Amino acid sequence: MNRTAALLIFIFLTLGIVSASADELTVTAVQWEMDMEYITEPEEFWEDVEGVLTEQEPETLVVFPEYTSVFLALDEFGPIVEAYDSFLGAWEEVSSEYGYQSIEELFTKQSLEMQGEVVRWKNLAREYDCYIIPGTYFVYEPETKDLVNRMIVIDPDGGVIYSQDKVYCTPFEEEYCGIEGGEVSDAQPFTIEGQEVAVTICRDTFFSEWEDQFGQVDLWIDIKANGTQFTEEEEERFTRAVPERVEESGSRYGLTLCLTGEAFNLFWEGESSLVDTQGSVLENVATVDSFDTLTFEVPL
Repeated sequence: MNRTAALLIFIFLTLGIVSASADELTVTAVQWEMDMEYITEPEEFWEDVEGVLTEQEPETLVVFPEYTSVFLALDEFGPIVEAYDSFLGAWEEVSSEYGYQSIEELFTKQSLEMQGEVVRWKNLAREYDCYIIPGTYFVYEPETKDLVNRMIVIDPDGGVIYSQDKVYCTPFEEEYCGIEGGEVSDAQPFTIEGQEVAVTICRDTFFSEWEDQFGQVDLWIDIKANGTQFTEEEEERFTRAVPERVEESGSRYGLTLCLTGEAFNLFWEGESSLVDTQGSVLENVATVDSFDTLTFEVPL
């Protein structure tokens, strides 16, 4: 391209004569609603996932919240767990029936089975020609002998282009599930359709050290599984996560994406929202305790 042509394109873009829409990243944030039926009738889970994907344009980034894929590891035990209201009650029956000594051992052994679920996510990314962040799932790492809470990014070819482990785990993850935290230094931004994207996982987002690690990005995503009621106090606490990270780092946009619903005696609530570089809310969902979606464009 010669210098004159480049100058003309710059002028046209500045004046709005030429559209830059081809350089926009479309994002659909799925505020997923967890339900026991997804454990006892796992095909219902995949049917609902496909219901979301069928509505997406090609090369859209579709993001699911933390824990969306975790409970897929329990599908095998559906006939047992459907009789229990509490997670620990179901665990006692499963451990007695299958001989597991700990919840960590259960998720460690089921980690191999989860590879089949990951393949299914990859196939869906190919079929619907989109990028997918399928929430998180528990992965056993043989080299370190650690069980971790992992997020992956799948591209439209079905390849995993990035993975990241949660660093600051909750007491439930550490004490009951034996999850080990990753390292901030192992995390990096990744590029989708020309846009630089960074992800932090729930509790991680409250720590300012990520700002130095990620720097300025086009889109900062926090995938959450907030296991408390979304009160005014909790709403204020949310402002100290993505809105603060985006404002302090100078990033362009920030997305908070929450899991909702319940399983066993566990429940999740939270408001999914998009903020600008000042941390001000641009869009949010209509509900804090059920399924919803938020679709937006990130211009180049």
